[in-house]
Amino acid sequence: MNLSMLDYLIARIATKRAFVMPKKIEGNLTILQDYRIAEQRYLHLPVRENATLPGKMSLFADTRRKHAVVEFVEVIESEGERAAIYRLIDLVAGDFNVGDRVWLSGWLNPAENIARLTASPVSFGSNSRGLFVEAESKDWIIHVHGWNASVDETTRTFASLNKAGYNNLALAWPSDLAPWGSGKRFCHYGATESAALNDAVDFARAQGAQKVLLFGYSMGTTLIANYLASNFKDGEFPDWLGGVVLDSPLVDLRHTLTASMVRLNVTPRRIELSLALGKKRFAKMQSSFEQLSYSHLPTFPKTLVFYASKDEFLDMTPVAKMVAAHPEMIQTQTIESAGHCRTFNQDPEAYMASLLWFLEAAQ
Repeated sequence: MNLSMLDYLIARIATKRAFVMPKKIEGNLTILQDYRIAEQRYLHLPVRENATLPGKMSLFADTRRKHAVVEFVEVIESEGERAAIYRLIDLVAGDFNVGDRVWLSGWLNPAENIARLTASPVSFGSNSRGLFVEAESKDWIIHVHGWNASVDETTRTFASLNKAGYNNLALAWPSDLAPWGSGKRFCHYGATESAALNDAVDFARAQGAQKVLLFGYSMGTTLIANYLASNFKDGEFPDWLGGVVLDSPLVDLRHTLTASMVRLNVTPRRIELSLALGKKRFAKMQSSFEQLSYSHLPTFPKTLVFYASKDEFLDMTPVAKMVAAHPEMIQTQTIESAGHCRTFNQDPEAYMASLLWFLEAAQ
């Protein structure tokens, strides 16, 4: 490979940036109008394929400092342009203004919204934290959120799962903002973060868990993949591991990073070098692209996957291939255009019915 010093420098910068969470996140949509009719507040957003879907969603701005729960109403013609109208259901943090750069995400149910379930912050292991909702059974579900998110990403299912008798533990990443994490901006895709998942499983079993199920969102899948690959190298899973649930999962890290660099118009030879540098970086952490990729596990525990074939953030081709190659172990619930981590939003009752059926079958 004939690389110039410029190629090498750009590849090194691309690799370093891939491991650092940005200081500031801005969305790809701009608030066009903000008004009230009677007591109801509405926001107008530009029309995009994944911005005109039914169901509750989280609306973010300014690196998640601003957060509202919204619901799509309809698309209209406004001042000669099409706009998507959203009803503002709950203003969680900050406030929004016309011109704000925003983005839509899967509905994040803030932890304070499940206070009636007696959700409690817990610390376990050497430096691990989480949010715990206790039930009377000995079945546990450990929830692992995705990149640059928080435990809030996982709590939307807690009420139904708790009612069904499951103990729920939402695991914080070390890089989460306080009070859950240290706020360090380095992301190792689960290569080091999965130590917290080790702690969480040990905590659950020490509390008497007879079955432990793992539930990962987006990049939370890489923590689960690393945990399984590191602890069960022979592909034989213990009886206490009840199964795995994945929502909009990142199942092939090399594929995802390559696709991200292609979208940024990085040249193929620079991509190749950047991946080689990333491989060395993971090796120093006793990990690899393969070990952090769920689709590369030698065998699979019983797995349920929720995903949208048209996901605006991740290419779901590796998920479709994984599911097709292992139909005996991997079940799927697919919605064509639900968006990233938004399968729940489209039909919460159907989502929970599929989830509970899988959990009961895993007993």
